[in-house]
Amino acid sequence: MAKKFKMTKEKLRDLAATDRKIDSVTLEMLERVLVNGESQRAVAEAYGAKQQFISDRVRNIYERVSNQAKHIPDGFELRSILVHKDGLDTLNKFEKDGLVKQLSKQLV
Repeated sequence: MAKKFKMTKEKLRDLAATDRKIDSVTLEMLERVLVNGESQRAVAEAYGAKQQFISDRVRNIYERVSNQAKHIPDGFELRSILVHKDGLDTLNKFEKDGLVKQLSKQLV
């Protein structure tokens, strides 16, 4: 895979829980690659797996993220942000208020 990307542990676990389950060992390997930034080769060696196995799973996760980005309505943009847990309530309120505003425009 030519592109390298990283994600949060929470996002990886969310993606792993959707569609089909990923076993705990594979999830650990993906976390080391996608969250911690370790090389696929090093992780494969540590687990006695083939690098191609990890590469295929990383590609699958990347495709899931890409597919989510395909369903963005016109006028919107997908962004990932890092928020300290102390700011989550404020962010959640902001998101909720924005969604309510957008839905009320659509219902008029």
